[in-house]
Amino acid sequence: MNFLGIDLGTGGVRCLLVDPDGTILSESSQELENRNLGREAGRSEQDPREWVLALEGAMDH
Repeated sequence: MNFLGIDLGTGGVRCLLVDPDGTILSESSQELENRNLGREAGRSEQDPREWVLALEGAMDH
């Protein structure tokens, strides 16, 4: 059995596939877009649908 690690952060999605011994079999990542809200400094928005698309893209590699 292999193990899939998924890291979903504000900057992107990373996937890592390892075997039971910890050997990396595959790794990939996809960036996510942050939308700056302009006047409200320090705030940004993300669309959760883009998280799903980025995860699918990372898992396809």
